[in-house]
Amino acid sequence: MTPDLEGLEISRGELKHLSGLGINRVYRPATFKKLLQEGLKTLLAMGLVLLSYGILIGIFPAYQTVLVVIHAIACFGLIIDETLKIITTWRHKSLIAIWMQVERYNRIIHAIAFCDQLENAGNPTAKVPDRSQILSALKMIRKELVRTLNTEVMIRRNRCLIKESSHLFPCDVSNLTIPQWQDSTTPDHQMLAEAWDIAMAVEAIVIKSVKLRDKYL
Repeated sequence: MTPDLEGLEISRGELKHLSGLGINRVYRPATFKKLLQEGLKTLLAMGLVLLSYGILIGIFPAYQTVLVVIHAIACFGLIIDETLKIITTWRHKSLIAIWMQVERYNRIIHAIAFCDQLENAGNPTAKVPDRSQILSALKMIRKELVRTLNTEVMIRRNRCLIKESSHLFPCDVSNLTIPQWQDSTTPDHQMLAEAWDIAMAVEAIVIKSVKLRDKYL
């Protein structure tokens, strides 16, 4: 990855620093379907633990008490871990939605880096057109994503104050966690919307190029 792209990517470490929450502590996306799928996986894991107990108790009947304790702890640990993860996911749906935008943004950067590698390997058709314009758009998007993450943290940490004194605020603060390229009512927002459109166009071009390459391989 070229230096101009390295500075644009939002790493997992930076994401944790900005949001105050580790990515591995939640499920993504924060949908009921996803949580149900993960819950079923946990039930399957518990079933395997019980199967392990059934097999081992037949081989080592003298250690029944020890095996019961070990497998009970394993099942209890699975339940606690899954419950905490589901609760954390449900309580941070707004943050996870922003994370999904960050992941898409990072994918665009990696897609451009991939095109750079193809170009350096002797494929001039893989060159990203209007690169400087695209990088300027990505810089704007990065700044907006960082603003959104910082805002979400402040709102989350002052949730009680906002709930009790919402009438004192000049706007609905929850709307401040929505990336402003989704609102084109002001010139600044229009610029962000245009930047996002440019980024999406780049993503579409790269996806099309990869599909064509796979077709002829």
